[in-house]
Amino acid sequence: MPKRYNCEIDDELLLLWSEQFVQVVLEIAKCKKWPLDKIYLSRKALAGAFLEATKDCDMTQLRRPGEPITRAQLAGILTFRLARFAPIAIGKKLNEDQHALNINIYAAIAFSCKTILSIDASHLPPSASRDLIHFLSRRNVNQETLGLVFEMVSHYT
Repeated sequence: MPKRYNCEIDDELLLLWSEQFVQVVLEIAKCKKWPLDKIYLSRKALAGAFLEATKDCDMTQLRRPGEPITRAQLAGILTFRLARFAPIAIGKKLNEDQHALNINIYAAIAFSCKTILSIDASHLPPSASRDLIHFLSRRNVNQETLGLVFEMVSHYT
């Protein structure tokens, strides 16, 4: 993917992103040894997250005429929308697992790192990952702030 992005998000790209998001969720579940039959994905919520991200990209682009947004800004937008739309639900067996309760945030971060930034999220510093998860789940954060975070991440990885 080019360093800067022109916000041309078409149906083909959305389908590709949806498939890649599912792969990321499966990788997380496998790593955590969670039963796949207790993880549910709402395709409607996933499509909604990507649709809102498309609108956010367009608005970001309007604020910067003639200057394409960076991959890090796109990663911030996608992470924010995927975390907020929470397309993943978990079954009762996983409700006691703190990590499973944050699966939407883990998946949003991992997806953006892998798909947009070509970074393996497991290589992020543990303290930074914990803070990012905490801010996304418990504090106010927006797409622009996440874009700056991802700018720094991509610069130092």
